[in-house]
Amino acid sequence: MKYILTGGGTGGHVYPALAIKEIIEKDDPKAEFNYIGVAGKAEEFIIGGLQNGDKFPIYYIHARGLPRSKNLAQWGRFFRDLWLGIRESLKIIKAVDPDLIISTGGYVSAPVTIAGRFAHKKIILQEQNSVPGLANRILCRFAEKILVTFSDTVSLFPSGKAVVTGYPLRKRIKPMTKEAARQKLGLPNEAKIVFVFGGSSGAQLINEAIVRNLDLALAVDKLTIIHGTGRDQTGGAMPYSETLKLIEKQFPSPPPENRYQVKDYFKDIDTMYSAADLVVSRAGAGTIMECASLGIPMILIPKSGLPGDHQVKNALSVEKAGGGVVVNEETYQNQSTLNGANLFRTIIELVKNSQQLLDMGNNIKKIYVENTNEQILSEIKSVIHFD
Repeated sequence: MKYILTGGGTGGHVYPALAIKEIIEKDDPKAEFNYIGVAGKAEEFIIGGLQNGDKFPIYYIHARGLPRSKNLAQWGRFFRDLWLGIRESLKIIKAVDPDLIISTGGYVSAPVTIAGRFAHKKIILQEQNSVPGLANRILCRFAEKILVTFSDTVSLFPSGKAVVTGYPLRKRIKPMTKEAARQKLGLPNEAKIVFVFGGSSGAQLINEAIVRNLDLALAVDKLTIIHGTGRDQTGGAMPYSETLKLIEKQFPSPPPENRYQVKDYFKDIDTMYSAADLVVSRAGAGTIMECASLGIPMILIPKSGLPGDHQVKNALSVEKAGGGVVVNEETYQNQSTLNGANLFRTIIELVKNSQQLLDMGNNIKKIYVENTNEQILSEIKSVIHFD
């Protein structure tokens, strides 16, 4: 069987596609895969960075997000790139001739899915979040099936199309003992370790809150902060560089490495999770389900202003289950702000209460669907073999 995978812009769209690829490969080692994405986005970094046996072809097309304003020039560029992307996707689809197109969302999925429908190909959408993203809300009419993570999402799609399968996790997201993970990372066993990150693209609001209030953590004995800033982007945001500049400004001498470590991106994310006593992050479904599968308690900082406030709803579902605590952004003069002192008070309160962390770790496990892989594979086979 041949498959085209698409989805991107952020790791939250790319990683589910890779996980679905692994699910299919385990059942059908001879399956062939191709990826369609946008150059310079997360998919280029993630797919392009795969090692040897995991590598597979990736094609790049034109695509851009739907404008949020009435600016005619922006709308003109959007429709131009949509049209170019559809034409480019049609050429790729014709060359590959896939049995199935699987889309995990993000704006690149629009031209690919539309082209797939023009080419009379079968299509499956995968929706990670509790509230569908804009692309999937528009494209759902073209899909045979929509695989969703949360049961509440089913009613938000056309009747009979959405199926609750849970969130697909990459095979590398597997548990290690805390001791083994810390030994691999050179971190002390006796420390309380907090892993803070804002996703593959970073979150400058979180980065600044951490650095500006890091003194609060350094004042607590045996508390270590591991900080993932997100990667610098050519011609775009520079979260890592900006964070390093802020550290230099805040600290005449660098903080001790055994108390604070900063890096742009962690390829060994499973090791970081296993080493941590607590994860602080945005509230994307992927991060939540990775932590849930490993039983890692969380502090969630949902990004505000997203379609349907899906991160807010994701975060509240974790808090309701007792697996995490929500710290919300605040709005001041139409700008989002994050109270770093309040965030660190919450972190310190939790790391000083080992029983609460243990309870939260056990509770968050309950939101992970154990037989996700089997359900996803079953739905894929039902679409491929449906005449």
